[in-house]
Amino acid sequence: MILDITDILFSFTVFSMLGWVLELLYRSIRDQRFVNPGLLKGPYLILSGCMKDRDYMVSGTTILRFKMPGR
Repeated sequence: MILDITDILFSFTVFSMLGWVLELLYRSIRDQRFVNPGLLKGPYLILSGCMKDRDYMVSGTTILRFKMPGR
């Protein structure tokens, strides 16, 4: 299965946001206050997105497929 750039960017965005939510919950519960774990402005944790995309590139498969209209 060939991965194109839209699949890679889509999975990076989804897993960066999911990683941010999980890390936010963990740190906020642990510290009893709101802790933003991200490096970027917005709800993104780039390490989660990069590692999941690396896994996809090594294995050659993806769980998330972005379907553009008319594709």
